[in-house]
Amino acid sequence: MFSINQNQVNDYSIAANWGYYGLGYERISGTTGRTNRFHLAAGFPLGSQLFLGARYRFNRGEGFEIPNAFDLGMQYRPSSFFSLGLLANQLNSTQING
Repeated sequence: MFSINQNQVNDYSIAANWGYYGLGYERISGTTGRTNRFHLAAGFPLGSQLFLGARYRFNRGEGFEIPNAFDLGMQYRPSSFFSLGLLANQLNSTQING
């Protein structure tokens, strides 16, 4: 998958997956600089209707204070047209609500 941000011509992202594993890359520009964000992810079935996933993203660049993050998610899929999910973002963060 490849995408371009129409509002920022120099921004783009690319992602790929292999079975239960995924990789992603984003180039993000702003008024104070630019950063490169990398994603490593994995997701596994815990049964026929329950799935667990995790992602680690890290940033390299200038002018951005974006912390590296570890996320966990769970999805319950009782049918092919309905899913319910939970996501816990930035579990490695030392701040809560700001």
